[in-house]
Amino acid sequence: MEKRQRELGLETKQLLESFTVTAWGTVPTYEQILADFPNIVPKASNLSALEQRLARFS
Repeated sequence: MEKRQRELGLETKQLLESFTVTAWGTVPTYEQILADFPNIVPKASNLSALEQRLARFS
């Protein structure tokens, strides 16, 4: 996981999991993503781009 975090440019000793939101099945709302993943690290996430992308499906 440390190697993957370096590849993603995440400068932390804390282990982080990464996920990719896809458009398979039902597309969640931005609010649902935040509820499903309550421990999202904002500075390690591209939340504004995700919010804009999900808005296209509503």
